[in-house]
Amino acid sequence: VVNIIAFEKEYIPYIYSHYSNSHGILIDSTGLANSIHFWMTQTSNHNGKISNEMRMIFVVQKTTGLPLFYQPVPGNIVDVSTLERTLLHLESLIVEIDEALMDCGYNSKDNLDLFYGSDHTVKINYITRVKSNDQAFVGMIHRHLSTLESAENFIKYQDRYLFIVHEQIMVGRNEDNPATIYLGLDTARMSDEQRKL
Repeated sequence: VVNIIAFEKEYIPYIYSHYSNSHGILIDSTGLANSIHFWMTQTSNHNGKISNEMRMIFVVQKTTGLPLFYQPVPGNIVDVSTLERTLLHLESLIVEIDEALMDCGYNSKDNLDLFYGSDHTVKINYITRVKSNDQAFVGMIHRHLSTLESAENFIKYQDRYLFIVHEQIMVGRNEDNPATIYLGLDTARMSDEQRKL
């Protein structure tokens, strides 16, 4: 463990000085499926798929895609329980983070509190997908689905065309941190799905 930390303390400043000093990160994990009998291989239920695996958590620099941190964890540890430990480890390595992009597996009320200060202002800008049963998301669908595909909601984003609406909500354990939730329809993705169907 000491050698890994020593490596990280040398490696991360090298990335910042030789490639990019951007403080934006992407956080995700992947299952490394296997049936080797050792303590990290555990039965996992990830997105409804049951497998024997260990998981690998990755933090990469957003601008370069270079890894800043990675850690294997037992396959039965869910993503939502690893975010705080990952952020604290990066902080101990003096990795400044000003924005984070993460998959919905890390999205929980407690985890969203990690991105805010005690005064409820954002300390790390973040983007995350919401789970399909998220109440704010379900409410937006009920309120906007019938009018989503209207001219006032139509935008061009880079080379894609979207219908999108947004609302201000409160997030966190006590629902006291301000956030914006978006509901969008990607016309190209919709066309692909309809063609496949």
